[in-house]
Amino acid sequence: QCRIEEGFLVNRERPEQRVTLSEIALHGQQVSRRGELCASVPYYSVAAPGTYAADYAQVAVNVKTGVAKVEKFYAVHDAGRVINPMMLEGQIEGGIQMGLGYALLEELKVDPETGRIINCNARKYPIYKAADMPEITVDYIEDGLEENGPFGAKSCSEITVVPVAPAILNAINRALGTQLCDLPATPERIQAALAAKAGQTNISPKEAGK
Repeated sequence: QCRIEEGFLVNRERPEQRVTLSEIALHGQQVSRRGELCASVPYYSVAAPGTYAADYAQVAVNVKTGVAKVEKFYAVHDAGRVINPMMLEGQIEGGIQMGLGYALLEELKVDPETGRIINCNARKYPIYKAADMPEITVDYIEDGLEENGPFGAKSCSEITVVPVAPAILNAINRALGTQLCDLPATPERIQAALAAKAGQTNISPKEAGK
């Protein structure tokens, strides 16, 4: 049995037998070849505290083609205590990528007669790739520590995706003066929303996307 004491792993029965954690890590990498030194501690929350976020999108829309492009995206999260800033930023950026696809590209299309999925491969089902991503700014607020979270941290999972599409759709509607509320905001739906605004068609943006 051992204990960790001031950076040393100490034998409980023979305290004079001790080794530094760095020596253990180096031994694992260079001598035994067993890889990195890792440890995990399970945590079970006794509550489900709410999490909050605010997203802002700068979107450019070509009114002739109906193509919308997100140029800049800003996300702020109430994260409690941030234990690993780089991991949190990556989590938020990944959620933004998912939300961008949900807002502008991704739509599951089903043949009404056969029930088969029409766009069932990567060629027919476009997603946002790294080259398509806009300029992203991520920020977080650590003012309120969560008493039920580990070390005061708060959850940051679905909340990274949920506000993305509404922020983008609100930006499109504010820029065009439309009331588009169907996802994804494809060029066809944007053009239908513009036509509906001008009173030139009775086709709804939702029907235009079919």
